[in-house]
Amino acid sequence: MIHQLRYHMNFVLLMARASAGKNALSEAKCQSVLPLDTVVTVLLSERIARKVQLVFTQFLADVYFETEIVEIRTSLSTDTMVWKVIGAWTATVQLLKSTVELAGGEMPAPDLPYVFDGILPALRDFYRYVYVFVSALPLFPLARRSR
Repeated sequence: MIHQLRYHMNFVLLMARASAGKNALSEAKCQSVLPLDTVVTVLLSERIARKVQLVFTQFLADVYFETEIVEIRTSLSTDTMVWKVIGAWTATVQLLKSTVELAGGEMPAPDLPYVFDGILPALRDFYRYVYVFVSALPLFPLARRSR
């Protein structure tokens, strides 16, 4: 059972890494294999292990946030599912902060990779590629003038 889980985690991570950068065709294929609602379900579930959520967070960042597909980028900035994930990430970071403060500065090991290798880079990518991109779009595109 553990080997099957590790296989699937590695497969999801491989898809994410293959889509990183400017690779719209690969991104579109990965988005069809793992739709956004499936990724969000994994990320919001409390029953899913942090190691699995880490892989899906990296997938979300590489395949959805860093996408070259303009329509996806534009829709993500207002997608309620994405904002629920960002809210859950914020709660996780706050919980980690509170835990560290209560423990006198010691950090719990299970959440460290998830926060530092998953959540923080994904938030950076969201604000770099999605939020800034959409805020730079004109509110009212210029209409073409006929002569």
